Amino acid sequence: MRIQLLGLIHLSQARARLDLSNTVTNLHVRDIIALVSESIAQTSLITEHGGMAQGRGQAMMASSAGGSRNSQLRNFIHMLHLRSEAQCRRIFDYDELKEIAKRAGIMTGISQLVEIANMGGHILKKGPDMYELVPE
Repeated sequence: MRIQLLGLIHLSQARARLDLSNTVTNLHVRDIIALVSESIAQTSLITEHGGMAQGRGQAMMASSAGGSRNSQLRNFIHMLHLRSEAQCRRIFDYDELKEIAKRAGIMTGISQLVEIANMGGHILKKGPDMYELVPE
């Protein structure tokens, strides 16, 4: 247990250095916990099914939310691409993503949708509350 905690501390410090920060914040720790959790989830999917693991975002879309979550994701990504083209930029902060989601008709579960888009490779988390749209 002590070794695992030490590993999380070191990974959090490395995550802070990626942001050129000398201070580890709660966001750095949360990023690392999400990364480790995703890694563990993918590893257990491989061992349970004996094949390729699907990412948490894909699994969440396929199971809990069904087709409606999938269509919400498609609408959100489409609106995000339209905004990106109109403004000639690919970096957005979380508040902008919330606004775009609301314009796409998504009123609840926006943070989960952003996480699904990130895990699915549609957007990349670039720092605290900053995301980059992956070109199509």
